[in-house]
Amino acid sequence: MSEIENAVFPPEFIVTLRGLVGFHQTLYRTTPPQGIYFESLVEEAYRRIKKPVSVIEAGGANQPRHDLLVDNHKLSLKTETGAGTKANLITITKLCTTEKEPWEPSDLIQRVMAQLF
Repeated sequence: MSEIENAVFPPEFIVTLRGLVGFHQTLYRTTPPQGIYFESLVEEAYRRIKKPVSVIEAGGANQPRHDLLVDNHKLSLKTETGAGTKANLITITKLCTTEKEPWEPSDLIQRVMAQLF
């Protein structure tokens, strides 16, 4: 794990989030934790490990903003919904960027990877 990954997603956070998602699934067996429910589980996981997290209030329509601020790192949570949702797979269905040229594939891949980690 990189330094940023470890700062934003420390091992105790991953363990805590998995436990919270598991608990959610015991209560709501057929409803995946998505949207605001997943965001709430992530926020609760940070609170349980006593890691400072700030919830960012939503702006107006079409205003790209992050959802959480964790150790000065912006975190934007998006979840997959619908019949195609997989229990052990994350699918990136949309990528928004404010990047400018160059639009070469290698540059775009580097930008995407930098955003993910």
